[in-house]
Amino acid sequence: MNIAIVHYSTGDLKNALYNFDLASELYQEIGDSRSEAFVVNNSGNVYKLLGLLDRASENYYKALKYFEKDQNKSGIASALLNLGNIEIEFENYQKAKKLLLRAFYLNNEIGDDTKLISVSQNLGVVYSSEKNYDSSYYFFNIARKTSVKLEAHGGLGMALESIGENYFDQGNYDSAAQYFLQSLKHKT
Repeated sequence: MNIAIVHYSTGDLKNALYNFDLASELYQEIGDSRSEAFVVNNSGNVYKLLGLLDRASENYYKALKYFEKDQNKSGIASALLNLGNIEIEFENYQKAKKLLLRAFYLNNEIGDDTKLISVSQNLGVVYSSEKNYDSSYYFFNIARKTSVKLEAHGGLGMALESIGENYFDQGNYDSAAQYFLQSLKHKT
Protein backbone atom coordinates (compact mmCIF):
# COMPACT_ATOMS: atom_id res chain seq x y z
CA MET A 1 0.00 0.00 0.00
CA ASN A 2 2.85 2.42 0.74
CA ILE A 3 4.11 2.20 -2.84
CA ALA A 4 0.62 3.07 -4.06
CA ILE A 5 0.53 6.09 -1.75
CA VAL A 6 3.90 7.29 -3.10
CA HIS A 7 2.58 7.04 -6.66
CA TYR A 8 -0.62 8.81 -5.61
CA SER A 9 1.35 11.59 -3.91
CA THR A 10 3.48 12.18 -7.00
CA GLY A 11 0.47 12.21 -9.33
CA ASP A 12 1.24 8.88 -10.97
CA LEU A 13 -2.36 7.74 -10.75
CA LYS A 14 -2.08 4.76 -13.11
CA ASN A 15 0.64 3.16 -10.98
CA ALA A 16 -1.17 4.17 -7.81
CA LEU A 17 -4.23 2.22 -8.95
CA TYR A 18 -2.12 -0.74 -10.00
CA ASN A 19 -0.43 -0.91 -6.59
CA PHE A 20 -3.67 -0.32 -4.69
CA ASP A 21 -5.14 -3.27 -6.61
CA LEU A 22 -2.15 -5.43 -5.66
CA ALA A 23 -2.48 -4.42 -2.02
CA SER A 24 -6.23 -5.07 -2.15
CA GLU A 25 -5.67 -8.61 -3.44
CA LEU A 26 -3.10 -9.25 -0.73
CA TYR A 27 -5.32 -7.97 2.07
CA GLN A 28 -8.27 -10.01 0.77
CA GLU A 29 -6.05 -13.10 0.67
CA ILE A 30 -4.96 -12.73 4.27
CA GLY A 31 -8.38 -11.57 5.51
CA ASP A 32 -7.25 -8.11 6.67
CA SER A 33 -10.48 -6.17 6.19
CA ARG A 34 -9.20 -3.15 8.11
CA SER A 35 -6.32 -2.56 5.69
CA GLU A 36 -8.54 -3.48 2.74
CA ALA A 37 -10.92 -0.70 3.75
CA PHE A 38 -8.15 1.92 3.60
CA VAL A 39 -6.91 0.62 0.24
CA VAL A 40 -10.40 0.66 -1.30
CA ASN A 41 -11.09 4.14 0.09
CA ASN A 42 -7.80 5.45 -1.36
CA SER A 43 -8.53 3.78 -4.71
CA GLY A 44 -11.79 5.71 -4.70
CA ASN A 45 -9.81 8.93 -4.32
CA VAL A 46 -7.74 8.02 -7.38
CA TYR A 47 -10.83 7.20 -9.43
CA LYS A 48 -12.35 10.53 -8.39
CA LEU A 49 -9.24 12.39 -9.55
CA LEU A 50 -9.47 10.54 -12.86
CA GLY A 51 -13.09 11.67 -13.21
CA LEU A 52 -14.42 8.12 -12.90
CA LEU A 53 -17.04 9.05 -10.34
CA ASP A 54 -19.08 5.84 -10.60
CA ARG A 55 -15.98 3.76 -9.87
CA ALA A 56 -15.03 6.10 -7.04
CA SER A 57 -18.50 5.76 -5.56
CA GLU A 58 -18.33 1.95 -5.79
CA ASN A 59 -15.04 1.96 -3.91
CA TYR A 60 -16.27 4.36 -1.25
CA TYR A 61 -19.35 2.21 -0.61
CA LYS A 62 -17.16 -0.87 -0.41
CA ALA A 63 -14.86 0.91 2.05
CA LEU A 64 -17.87 2.04 4.07
CA LYS A 65 -19.01 -1.57 4.46
CA TYR A 66 -15.55 -2.64 5.65
CA PHE A 67 -15.32 0.29 8.08
CA GLU A 68 -18.80 -0.47 9.44
CA LYS A 69 -17.90 -4.14 9.87
CA ASP A 70 -14.81 -3.12 11.88
CA GLN A 71 -16.75 -0.39 13.73
CA ASN A 72 -14.10 2.11 12.68
CA LYS A 73 -15.92 5.42 13.25
CA SER A 74 -13.16 7.53 11.73
CA GLY A 75 -13.13 5.36 8.62
CA ILE A 76 -16.92 5.44 8.40
CA ALA A 77 -16.87 9.24 8.62
CA SER A 78 -14.19 9.41 5.92
CA ALA A 79 -16.12 7.15 3.54
CA LEU A 80 -19.33 9.11 4.18
CA LEU A 81 -17.52 12.39 3.44
CA ASN A 82 -16.14 10.94 0.21
CA LEU A 83 -19.55 9.61 -0.82
CA GLY A 84 -21.19 12.95 0.01
CA ASN A 85 -18.65 14.74 -2.18
CA ILE A 86 -19.40 12.37 -5.07
CA GLU A 87 -23.13 13.07 -4.69
CA ILE A 88 -22.38 16.80 -4.82
CA GLU A 89 -20.55 16.18 -8.12
CA PHE A 90 -23.68 14.37 -9.39
CA GLU A 91 -25.79 17.31 -8.08
CA ASN A 92 -27.74 14.84 -5.97
CA TYR A 93 -27.93 17.24 -3.05
CA GLN A 94 -30.48 15.38 -0.93
CA LYS A 95 -28.39 12.22 -0.90
CA ALA A 96 -25.23 14.29 -0.31
CA LYS A 97 -26.88 16.01 2.64
CA LYS A 98 -27.87 12.69 4.21
CA LEU A 99 -24.36 11.26 3.88
CA LEU A 100 -22.61 14.44 5.00
CA LEU A 101 -24.84 14.90 8.03
CA ARG A 102 -23.95 11.38 9.16
CA ALA A 103 -20.26 12.23 8.67
CA PHE A 104 -20.75 15.53 10.53
CA TYR A 105 -22.25 13.84 13.61
CA LEU A 106 -19.61 11.10 13.60
CA ASN A 107 -16.75 13.59 13.33
CA ASN A 108 -18.26 15.58 16.20
CA GLU A 109 -18.55 12.40 18.25
CA ILE A 110 -14.94 11.34 17.70
CA GLY A 111 -13.55 14.88 17.82
CA ASP A 112 -11.97 14.92 14.36
CA ASP A 113 -11.85 18.67 13.78
CA THR A 114 -9.84 18.39 10.56
CA LYS A 115 -12.56 16.36 8.85
CA LEU A 116 -15.19 18.53 10.49
CA ILE A 117 -13.91 21.47 8.43
CA SER A 118 -14.41 19.58 5.15
CA VAL A 119 -17.77 18.12 6.13
CA SER A 120 -19.09 21.48 7.33
CA GLN A 121 -17.84 23.23 4.21
CA ASN A 122 -19.53 20.67 1.97
CA LEU A 123 -22.78 20.81 3.94
CA GLY A 124 -22.69 24.58 3.46
CA VAL A 125 -22.36 24.02 -0.29
CA VAL A 126 -25.34 21.64 -0.27
CA TYR A 127 -27.55 24.08 1.63
CA SER A 128 -26.42 26.96 -0.61
CA SER A 129 -27.45 24.97 -3.66
CA GLU A 130 -30.92 24.74 -2.11
CA LYS A 131 -30.91 28.49 -1.36
CA ASN A 132 -31.18 27.61 2.34
CA TYR A 133 -28.80 30.36 3.37
CA ASP A 134 -29.40 30.17 7.14
CA SER A 135 -28.25 26.54 7.19
CA SER A 136 -25.40 27.19 4.78
CA TYR A 137 -24.15 30.07 6.97
CA TYR A 138 -24.39 27.79 9.99
CA PHE A 139 -22.14 25.15 8.43
CA PHE A 140 -19.75 27.61 6.76
CA ASN A 141 -19.32 29.27 10.16
CA ILE A 142 -18.52 25.93 11.78
CA ALA A 143 -15.88 25.42 9.08
CA ARG A 144 -14.61 28.97 9.68
CA LYS A 145 -14.41 28.67 13.48
CA THR A 146 -12.83 25.22 13.36
CA SER A 147 -10.29 26.44 10.80
CA VAL A 148 -9.36 29.32 13.11
CA LYS A 149 -9.01 26.89 16.01
CA LEU A 150 -6.71 24.61 14.00
CA GLU A 151 -4.95 27.47 12.22
CA ALA A 152 -6.00 25.87 8.94
CA HIS A 153 -5.64 28.86 6.63
CA GLY A 154 -6.82 27.03 3.51
CA GLY A 155 -10.03 25.94 5.24
CA LEU A 156 -10.53 29.43 6.64
CA GLY A 157 -10.06 31.04 3.23
CA MET A 158 -12.54 28.64 1.68
CA ALA A 159 -15.15 29.20 4.40
CA LEU A 160 -14.83 32.99 4.14
CA GLU A 161 -15.12 32.84 0.35
CA SER A 162 -18.22 30.65 0.61
CA ILE A 163 -19.86 33.05 3.06
CA GLY A 164 -19.05 35.84 0.60
CA GLU A 165 -20.66 33.85 -2.22
CA ASN A 166 -23.82 33.46 -0.14
CA TYR A 167 -23.99 37.20 0.43
CA PHE A 168 -23.35 37.80 -3.27
CA ASP A 169 -26.13 35.39 -4.28
CA GLN A 170 -28.51 37.33 -2.05
CA GLY A 171 -27.51 40.69 -3.52
CA ASN A 172 -25.63 41.89 -0.45
CA TYR A 173 -22.55 42.97 -2.41
CA ASP A 174 -20.87 45.02 0.34
CA SER A 175 -20.80 42.08 2.76
CA ALA A 176 -19.78 39.76 -0.08
CA ALA A 177 -16.81 42.00 -0.91
CA GLN A 178 -15.71 42.10 2.75
CA TYR A 179 -15.69 38.29 2.97
CA PHE A 180 -13.99 37.90 -0.41
CA LEU A 181 -11.22 40.26 0.69
CA GLN A 182 -10.82 38.44 4.01
CA SER A 183 -10.63 35.12 2.20
CA LEU A 184 -7.71 36.30 0.07
CA LYS A 185 -5.60 36.73 3.21
CA HIS A 186 -6.00 33.05 4.03
CA LYS A 187 -5.74 31.36 0.65
CA THR A 188 -2.85 28.94 0.38
